[in-house]
Amino acid sequence: MPCGSTKTRAFYIAERQSRTAAAGASVDISTPVREAVVLPPLSGPWHGSFVDRPFVLYELDHVVLRCADPAQMERFYVDVLGLEVERRLDAIGLVQLRCGRSLIDLVPGGRGAESIPNVDHFCLGIDATDVGRVQAYLQERGVEIAGGPVRVYGARGTGTSLYVRDPEHNTIELKLVREGGDD
Repeated sequence: MPCGSTKTRAFYIAERQSRTAAAGASVDISTPVREAVVLPPLSGPWHGSFVDRPFVLYELDHVVLRCADPAQMERFYVDVLGLEVERRLDAIGLVQLRCGRSLIDLVPGGRGAESIPNVDHFCLGIDATDVGRVQAYLQERGVEIAGGPVRVYGARGTGTSLYVRDPEHNTIELKLVREGGDD
């Protein structure tokens, strides 16, 4: 299911019209609507028009936290918050904690003398079938490709990921969700 809902495009256009009217503005929706099209929810009347993208954002797959004291962080997330250790890669100090359908990854690093961000990257699961099309779409819009495509493990198993940077240079992993589960 895409992030939020499986409501139809018609529902979201009607919802946008309602919100826009409530705000005292108007919206032009001259394009015909096909009821069978399923789209993710709009974030509000300021969202803009529907855009044909080669993917749909599906879910938050995982977040990677750099930790000055990984053992203390693991105790907090396991003992205090109740997460379970799903996997360890001792060679790189990685601990992956299950959080519902998502993962929280703990890696050594964190705050100290170095000015390193605490969050290494976050991963968005995307519904797409062609990572090359996704990469081309992003490059056409000036998005920096930081890595990939590469096969990596995440909350849904091993799958193809593409790493990009947002305008403030945060790293975002875009992971194809249809491939997951083939550890």
